[in-house]
Amino acid sequence: MNRVGILAALSIVPLVSAQASEWGQCGGIGWTGPTTCVTGTVCTVQNDYYSQCLPGVASSATTTSTIASTTTTVVSSTTAPASTPTVTGFVKTSGQKFVLNGDEYIVAGTNAYWLAQESDADIDTAFNDIATAGLTTVRTWGFNDVTAVQNYGAYYQLWQNGVATFNTGDYGISRFDAVVASAKAHGIRLIVALTNNWSDYGGMDVYVNQLNSGGTHDTFYTNAKVIAAYKNYISNFVGRYKDEPTILGWELANEPRCSGSTGSASSACDTTGSTIKTWATEISAYIKSIDSNHLVAMGDEGWFQWANPPTYPYAPGVGIDFESNLQISTLDFGTVHSYPESWGQAANESAWGLQWISDHAAAQKTANKPVILEEFGVTTNQATIYTGWWNEIISSGLTGDLIWQAGSQLSTGPTPDDGYAVYPTGTVYPIMESAAAALKKRDDADVYMYLFSLSLHTDFMSSPEANLDYDVDFYIPEFLWNLWLESCPMDMYKRASDAFSGFLSTGLHVFDVNKNELSTGSNKHPYSFEPFDPIRRAVPRIVDKPEWVAANNAFSALEREAETAIRSLMHQVDTRLQPSKLYGINTSRKDLRKLGKSQLSLGIHALQSLQKYLIFLRFRNRREFWTLLKLSTKSQHYGSLSTLKEKNREHLDTRKLLESFTCFLTQDYIAHQNISFVADCIHKNYKNLGEAELCLGVSPEPDEYILSPACFGDVGGDEGKRQTEDVYNYFFPVSPHFTIYIFIDYQLPSLSDERTNHFLHPTAYIKPAIEHDTEYSDDVYQRNTLILQTAPPYVIFVSSRSMIRTLTYYNERRWLPHPENLDFSKLLRGCREESVTHMLLVKASIEVIDLTDDVTLSGEYAVCHGTFADVWKGVWSDRLENTDKFVALKALRANLVGYAQEKLLQRLKAEIKAWYRLDHPNIAKFYGIMQLPNTLAMVSPWCENGTVVKYLEEVNPGANRLQLCYEVASGVEYLHKCNPLVVHGDLKSFNILIDDEGHAVITDFGLAKVKEEVSGVLPSSFFGGSTRWMAPELLVSQVEDEKRSPFTTYTDVYAFASVCLEILTGELPYANRRNDHGVTFDIMSGLKPTSGLKFVNDNPKTVALWSLLNECWDQIALIRPDMTQMRKFLNLIRH
Repeated sequence: MNRVGILAALSIVPLVSAQASEWGQCGGIGWTGPTTCVTGTVCTVQNDYYSQCLPGVASSATTTSTIASTTTTVVSSTTAPASTPTVTGFVKTSGQKFVLNGDEYIVAGTNAYWLAQESDADIDTAFNDIATAGLTTVRTWGFNDVTAVQNYGAYYQLWQNGVATFNTGDYGISRFDAVVASAKAHGIRLIVALTNNWSDYGGMDVYVNQLNSGGTHDTFYTNAKVIAAYKNYISNFVGRYKDEPTILGWELANEPRCSGSTGSASSACDTTGSTIKTWATEISAYIKSIDSNHLVAMGDEGWFQWANPPTYPYAPGVGIDFESNLQISTLDFGTVHSYPESWGQAANESAWGLQWISDHAAAQKTANKPVILEEFGVTTNQATIYTGWWNEIISSGLTGDLIWQAGSQLSTGPTPDDGYAVYPTGTVYPIMESAAAALKKRDDADVYMYLFSLSLHTDFMSSPEANLDYDVDFYIPEFLWNLWLESCPMDMYKRASDAFSGFLSTGLHVFDVNKNELSTGSNKHPYSFEPFDPIRRAVPRIVDKPEWVAANNAFSALEREAETAIRSLMHQVDTRLQPSKLYGINTSRKDLRKLGKSQLSLGIHALQSLQKYLIFLRFRNRREFWTLLKLSTKSQHYGSLSTLKEKNREHLDTRKLLESFTCFLTQDYIAHQNISFVADCIHKNYKNLGEAELCLGVSPEPDEYILSPACFGDVGGDEGKRQTEDVYNYFFPVSPHFTIYIFIDYQLPSLSDERTNHFLHPTAYIKPAIEHDTEYSDDVYQRNTLILQTAPPYVIFVSSRSMIRTLTYYNERRWLPHPENLDFSKLLRGCREESVTHMLLVKASIEVIDLTDDVTLSGEYAVCHGTFADVWKGVWSDRLENTDKFVALKALRANLVGYAQEKLLQRLKAEIKAWYRLDHPNIAKFYGIMQLPNTLAMVSPWCENGTVVKYLEEVNPGANRLQLCYEVASGVEYLHKCNPLVVHGDLKSFNILIDDEGHAVITDFGLAKVKEEVSGVLPSSFFGGSTRWMAPELLVSQVEDEKRSPFTTYTDVYAFASVCLEILTGELPYANRRNDHGVTFDIMSGLKPTSGLKFVNDNPKTVALWSLLNECWDQIALIRPDMTQMRKFLNLIRH
């Protein structure tokens, strides 16, 4: 792939024109340069094409022939470092495998093209990380061609006037020696590409430009001079390491094609593949003639030449025929790359990549040669996509893989990242480690557990197999749904109806997270299907098998026992307070804590049934279930691989899977000897589940638990910390008022007899008593927050007031270390709307919360004044959260309303409607409205830090100003992407506030249109104050007395650039002007808002930013960039 090379700062000795310098070329076929060397060096023959000035004393006179011949005593080593015991033997091939010293060698690794540019210490750091991750192989660059002597950069070949000099100095090939030495010390093998199709690090176009000036890129493959020069380089580089076992193999080029990044292709290059194949045949044979120890590969991307190509990479066009090239006898293995985003397959990159791997695995089998996926990358959803690809590599039989690219933290910072890199601290890195381990275990009996572990990361929603929809097919037991319905308030209208039959409840609240929609009064069960229905849909004929019937019967029987046990526990708690009341319906819990802890009793069998049922229910609603199902439905695919042993394939058969479930559910361990595999998938520590501790938590009035379709939550111990490996704690909300906890100790002593002393065949001693106690409110909120943090597709609850308190707790403690925290602000808003009685009809059916009764003004005067409104500080008594909070009240001036009261109010209501539907962290939140005697006030959060200008001047002058610009850009971009879009119309620093966390929030969007409504009845000076931020077309409309100003996204972009000017410099736009008349004159004259400012800054980031801001101020609106471009650019430079 075409990437930018990064060179470390290194020095090089300059050349001397009269004589060849030390390490310079002094002879060879076709050489026309100097043939004598500087003092202290002697011209030494390296091969027919290359003689070099090496330090030493000649034992005979140097000749002046085309090929210098001499014997020297070399002072500086020009050979690779001596071998160490870490790496021995050369990697070879045997059929579709790599072999080393008689055993299979697994290629599981990464690309690290930048290695030679780093210091020795950093090279060691990188290889240490790679080895620690369990990787075996690294692909790197064995080339770097430059055309001028530089004072930085390690390079191997200097080109000047058509002459190439192989650099064996301290900053030349010795840097690659360091790479080899470190790889050897860490037990890593290297695959080395010898040139590049792209211009990074020189590449093919340097050869063409130097030796065939004006030639097209593809002449690299056909021009005799170019081929001779490339062979000369190969002779020097490959010959240096031909006896080094650390090298696994050589690649003819990185991604060869007919065209390159700077050089075009001619019509002479056969796009169906013959030109490059002819070249590859010649060059690979040449390498073999020099080096018989190492393997050789093309280094191509694996493009096909299919007659009916399904997508672009399967069609003729780039000059590569993967299947034909695999037939070249001097190419030992094949290579393939995968970049669906760059290759036009972004719409379905996961599935496309799976097919790409599968098709190359088929080609591998046909050619009977190893094939490796040696580069692959996506920039989004990496964990899910890579996991699926790694799984496919393992299951399809593809020989190996090299990710692009595993990164490290070096002394100079992180290794290069072009959007694909994964680092040890990231989420993809451990998946990569698991994939490497799985690849190594492909022949072992444990491969299924590795496949199972890998598949847990797979996104089954996009899986092409058998209609397996993870987000839809949760299983919520019917009895559990009923328990929750029984806890809802009673609907007296239903009770009075003779025709009604069913639950007398008002129904549950169900919030659809994906749609951001809250529905109320839900009585119908949303997941009304059997627990094993996904298996039936995947394999319809399974319903005719006895295993299907047995598994369903076993589960139903266990579920009935679990329901009886749960209702018994709830009844025992309820009767402690209200013995005469039916259990489970509106249980009163006010005084329960006064009674202290107590124990509830269950029989031994009932307790064990409850334990087993809850653990299996947890498994059923986790990805482990879907992984086993996916593997079982693909058993025929897996069974076709010779690497999988027959005795293990039975684990992956659907009927065997159901049989294993039945054995687990019925404790019939003897009937199925392979139950351990499935039991391990159900729970890692299943053997000790019988020793688990159960207890019952009761929520205090008026707080309630919430439910997700998964039916359980993980208790992580301390807030924000993941569970340790030795403790497994789960909770199951069985009603809004009760939750069952299971605590499992991982470090219990090993049980001596597996057949009699574990969960599947329990011991005689089990504690039949269960403790219960009333939890504190914060404990309930924390449990609910843990459920919300799992990003459930639905949230189910009874009390909207309790949900509000939960969401307040959640928003204050969003501790997950990744950006996937969900924003439940719309759910919070919906709960509040349901809980307040005063609503204001603003427009059509749009309702806004009326806070008139809950807000009081603070002080006798407004804190600031705008052109048409005054801002007051107030206090909002939030009765739902039982808190008081400061708010800002923007009140339309009463005397202005009299001018055009009806028109103005209608426009204002439209803008309130627009504000109310917005939801973005950089847009000021809209709480509601307050009705004053003669006008309306809009209620929003109070920002004590004030405007962005005040904040930077008085509160935090050292704030990251580029970050603030980015946040403003993010907010405006959001407005412009709304449907329908929102144009702010009055962007300026006075409308950018800073919240309590130091983040920028935008206010007053759309209110420019409100001003327009009164433009005919107000003096022209009324609109003064915004001229400095107005785009030229807005001023033109005022001058020409147009009825409506053309507020557009382009005018917002213009104003945004002026806001950036204020944030970065602290100066107003047109700072040299004191009045609007002068500003108007400058704008109409085409002057930029920076007029009058002296700008001196050589920071490249700042220079680039000012250049882009000038585009925003272009007189022609269409030339201005959009806010997405601005936000992306600021994101690149803000750190």
